[in-house]
Amino acid sequence: MKNHFETPRLPSATKSQNPIFQEVHANEKGIVNPLSEKITETMEETRRSILEKYKISPKHALTDIPYAGQRKIRAFSILINKEDENQHYYNEGHVPHVRLFETILKRFTEEIGVDDILELDLTKWATKKGFLDPNQNGFRSFPETRQALLGLWNENKDINSPQEDLPNWFLSGDSENGKK
Repeated sequence: MKNHFETPRLPSATKSQNPIFQEVHANEKGIVNPLSEKITETMEETRRSILEKYKISPKHALTDIPYAGQRKIRAFSILINKEDENQHYYNEGHVPHVRLFETILKRFTEEIGVDDILELDLTKWATKKGFLDPNQNGFRSFPETRQALLGLWNENKDINSPQEDLPNWFLSGDSENGKK
């Protein structure tokens, strides 16, 4: 696996009028059962890569449960205690980022100290959110996203990606404004 330098970032994925936003926030009509998703070695490698990059213990990594009308694409949320490397948390699923954060807070309330995202002290905590390609093929099924990632790739070859293809994940938001 190639060394990972920069995290691919598509902040346009947070702007509702942008085609990338519409693509990554599109909902399914039914429920995507995560147990029916084929968890490939590549998907596990992508998840391990994210956990490693952000120093998240596997015991602090969750997968959210499905619900009707959820996203076609997998989202992930990361909560990082800036003062304690042992308090880094991750959650992913076909649900909105806020729900992923809420699940982290509910599951780890005792460790984090709050159960509501609005109560988080952002001088102590950092949040990151992004998307995972559910097909693990460089977002080929998501043409707007793939095109934007191709643009990043052409500008800077040092994004988190195997050399032969585009990355299978990117950040769309980061409370630290681009650090790491």
